[in-house]
Amino acid sequence: MEKPKNHPESGIKPLIGIIANSTSPSNRLELIAELGEPHDGFFNPLKFSFKEFLGEIIPLDIQPHDIFHKSGMAKGKTAMLNAVKYLAEKGAKVICFTAATKRLPGKSDQEVKSLYPDIIFSIGDNLTSVSSLLLIDRILSLPGKINPEKDQVVVLGWGILGQKTIETLLAKNFQKITLVSEQKISGLDQRVQVIDSPNNLPTQIKLLMSCTHKYKDEIDPEKLWECLHPKAIILDVAIPQGISPKVHSHLPATTSLFHSGNFFLDDVKYNFPPSILSFPLVGFWFGCFTEAIILNIAQDAGEDLEKFNFFEINPEAQSMLRGYLEQEKVSLPLVNLFKPEKMEFIPL
Repeated sequence: MEKPKNHPESGIKPLIGIIANSTSPSNRLELIAELGEPHDGFFNPLKFSFKEFLGEIIPLDIQPHDIFHKSGMAKGKTAMLNAVKYLAEKGAKVICFTAATKRLPGKSDQEVKSLYPDIIFSIGDNLTSVSSLLLIDRILSLPGKINPEKDQVVVLGWGILGQKTIETLLAKNFQKITLVSEQKISGLDQRVQVIDSPNNLPTQIKLLMSCTHKYKDEIDPEKLWECLHPKAIILDVAIPQGISPKVHSHLPATTSLFHSGNFFLDDVKYNFPPSILSFPLVGFWFGCFTEAIILNIAQDAGEDLEKFNFFEINPEAQSMLRGYLEQEKVSLPLVNLFKPEKMEFIPL
C-alpha cells in the first residue's frame, strides 16, 4: 500500500475504515478524476494516515438524497455491504459509516455485526455531537449575541443530532424553539414548536441549527432572508451542508455562518486534494471521521469497545472517546467553509 507523505513506517496496526459517499454530482466527478471510475458500487480508497495508523475512506457511488428513495436505498445498501467486505478483507477492525451512509445499515449494527462479529461499527455521531455542542457553547458564550429567554432558534431535522441539539437548547433554557420535521413526534417539551417545512419558518430567527441536508433544495433564499434576524448566526453540522452555497450567497452580510461537527487534527496526513472533502486545508477532519480514528486508538490501547453502542449518542461513549481525543493534537475549527479565509482554531 502506498503510504501518504511523511507517514512513518507502520507496524501491524489495523486499517482505519471509513465509508462515505459522493456529496454532489460535481464531487462525483472530482472522485472519478482522482480515483477512477467506481466498481461494485464504490470508488477506490482515499488513503490517509494518522501517526502510525493507516486508513482508507471508501466513497460509495451514491448521492445524498438517494437514500430517501426505495431504489436508492437498495442500491446504497448493496454498495455498503461490498465496501464493508472490502475493508474487512483489508484487516479493518473498526468501520465507521459517515454522511448519508450511516442510514444504510439500519438503526443498529446487527446486520453487519452478524456478518463481521469481530469488527466495531459506528456512525460517528458521538464525536460529531461533541464538536457541534462545543461550538454551540462557544457561540452562546459570546457576550450579547444570543439571549436564550428571548431569541428565536430553529433546528432543521429530527435525526440523532437534531434530537441532541434540542435537548441541549432546552437544558440551556431556550424558550422559543422551532423544529422543522415531517415526523410525528410525541412528548416534546412545550417550548418546542414543530413545523413540517422550511417554508413556514418563524421570523426574527437569531440562531439557526442545520442538522440535516434533507431540506437543502427546499430552502428559498429570499424567504430565509425575510425570516432571519439581521445578526443571525447559522451553525451547519449536516454533511453535505444543509445550507447550500446558493442560499449562503443570498444571506445578509451581517449574518454569520459556521460549519460545525468538525475537528482539526495536526497528525492527519494524505496526498489527495482536501477540496474533495470540502475542506480548505489538510488537517480538517469530520467528527465522524475523527471517531473512526479515535476508536482505533482506543482499541489499540486495550479499551473494551464491545460494551458501547456507537449507533447512538450516549454520555458513556462520549466520555470514553473524548478522553482519548484530548490526548491528541486536536482543535475545534471556527470556520465558514464557503469563505475559509478567516478561521479560528480553539484548543480542546
